[in-house]
Amino acid sequence: MDLSTVIINYNSFDLLKKCVASLLIACKELEHEIFIVDNASPEGFQEECFSSNNRIHVIKNKTNLGFAKANNKALKECKGKYVLLLNPDVEIRDSAIKEMVNFLQTESNAGGVGCKTYWFNGSKFQFSTLKSPDLKTAILENTIIGKLFPENRFFKKIWDIDHIAWSSKKPVSVKGMPAALLMIKKEVLKKINYFDEDFFLYYEDKDLCKRIIDEGYAIFFLPNAEVIHHYGQSTKKENTNILNKMIKESRDHYYVKHFGWQGSLLKLTSSVNDYITKNSKKFLRILNFNNSEQSTEKMDIKLSWKNEDCIQKYCLEISVEPHFLHKVGQFLNCEEYTLTSEMISKIPPAKYFWRCIGFKENGEMITLNSGNFVKQ
Repeated sequence: MDLSTVIINYNSFDLLKKCVASLLIACKELEHEIFIVDNASPEGFQEECFSSNNRIHVIKNKTNLGFAKANNKALKECKGKYVLLLNPDVEIRDSAIKEMVNFLQTESNAGGVGCKTYWFNGSKFQFSTLKSPDLKTAILENTIIGKLFPENRFFKKIWDIDHIAWSSKKPVSVKGMPAALLMIKKEVLKKINYFDEDFFLYYEDKDLCKRIIDEGYAIFFLPNAEVIHHYGQSTKKENTNILNKMIKESRDHYYVKHFGWQGSLLKLTSSVNDYITKNSKKFLRILNFNNSEQSTEKMDIKLSWKNEDCIQKYCLEISVEPHFLHKVGQFLNCEEYTLTSEMISKIPPAKYFWRCIGFKENGEMITLNSGNFVKQ
């Protein structure tokens, strides 16, 4: 069998149907199977919608097992030479799946491959590649240092890979690709023993990609294939505090697992940093110092930046992080951009940071303007 696809569903049934429909069209020339694992969706799961197709296998969990454990239940039953990890809020476009399969067939050193992932229909914002953090990155990403100095040179070196990948016409070797859409050789998954089930949600794909690379394989970004990712449609229904707690627990497990005693120290430092940040926000709110934040419900947001003659192109980036390690970005040739209320309605409630980077003729990148807004 050519391909096995595993989709973990949680409260995304309408999107799941669209996802599966697009997948069946994309895989019509392949011998393939699809595993749908429902993680005890409180909103229900209509298994009969898939019962007529013998390519589709449904696994219904009695409780929410988390992303890693739910994936492993299906992965160990997959018969395909290649395995596609796929979110239910992804729509496959054109020949994306076939291009990824062909790439893994011809690239012997490749353990996994992802592709261009756009932010919902009509948008040309691309999601960034995955950054599997080393110790230095982890310190900058999750302590006050990264928040105070988001423009430091170390981060800029890491940003470069996204700009290279987004503008490339050839496959690019990267540190990882998100499990929202990641195709991996089945033999590689078996060799690394699948997902680490100690991760419930978040960081499990970073851990998976790191172990693939540590095993001697490469992970690639494929620019000649693209999909649409309706970002955050499953998790946006969940309590923000619960999600933040999951992120912290997964982050701490990743640090301790991969960095030993240094990871334990970083875990402690990050916890102190989280406490300071949380209480600083409360204090500033009491003093009404948050007036600089633009709050939005049902309105367009116009973003603009200065024009400089030496700039060849602009890249507008949006992230939930001030250091922009994980983001969406789009190359532009103009000095302003409007985020429509329709676009904003597609993203989960959070504080979002934005900036525009200008690219000079000599390759130098400069930040032309930045700001933030809050999606309530």
